[in-house]
Amino acid sequence: ADVSLILAETDDEAKMMQAVGERIGTFLRLSSCIFNEIDWEQKITTVPYGWFREDVPNLVGGVYHHADFVTDEFYQATLAGETVAVADTQNDSRISDPTAYTKINLLSFVNVPYF
Repeated sequence: ADVSLILAETDDEAKMMQAVGERIGTFLRLSSCIFNEIDWEQKITTVPYGWFREDVPNLVGGVYHHADFVTDEFYQATLAGETVAVADTQNDSRISDPTAYTKINLLSFVNVPYF
């Protein structure tokens, strides 16, 4: 079904975000489409919504400390509203701990802040 039809049929925010994530993920051939909420003061990210292919760990409900995943350079770029693309989490200087990404099976990603 078209996203606009799905959105018109429900007022359940989780279902809406799931439908949008699935459409984006399927169209772009992604393994996941995650919508994060960031606590800028505590420097943590929570994952309230997301769509995940069956072979990818579902991160919904997770809480992640920025220092465990990204450097201050990455964090500051996000805070400034910049889109950040990471082609290889194992070899990017803005990644603080590549093994953290290995644990969640995330090898590349695009971070698009929205405020």
